[in-house]
Amino acid sequence: STATQSTTVYVSGNYAYVARQGSLIIVDISNPAVPVVVGRLDDGTGGALLGGPNSVYVSGNYAYVASGTGEDALEIIDISNPSSPVHKGSLADGGASAPYLSSASSIYVSGNIAYITASGDNALELVDISNQILEALLYLSSCGLIHGDLSINNVLISESSTVKLCDFGSVSRDR
Repeated sequence: STATQSTTVYVSGNYAYVARQGSLIIVDISNPAVPVVVGRLDDGTGGALLGGPNSVYVSGNYAYVASGTGEDALEIIDISNPSSPVHKGSLADGGASAPYLSSASSIYVSGNIAYITASGDNALELVDISNQILEALLYLSSCGLIHGDLSINNVLISESSTVKLCDFGSVSRDR
């Protein structure tokens, strides 16, 4: 049974989000007498890092999973369609530098910040989970500019997990 293998559970509305070794399982609990598994995302699917989940938190259309036990990562999952959760991104432990996620053990999200405790680093890691690339592009647009060459090669992430756009050689004026 899923319940005996569970590491952590978070309930939001009519759904329970169960993170267990290797998976995030979404259960419809609208009828508590008959819970029904409606979706799941397994470790490795689309790049998901769910090998050792210790905590799950749901905010809006996203589930955030703190994983330790070898993964040492924050996993971000789009749950807007509970029957088909989608890996959106992961942030892995930086080793001797930020982000400090070694043995990530619990997570709480408030606004645009995910607070993750990492017992291996004896740390509280704060991660900005807002869409920083979109914010940067909107800022450029407000200045009347178009980047013109947006690719993964032109996005940098600082030690403090701040996203920076670079290579403005193709910038043009917005008409």
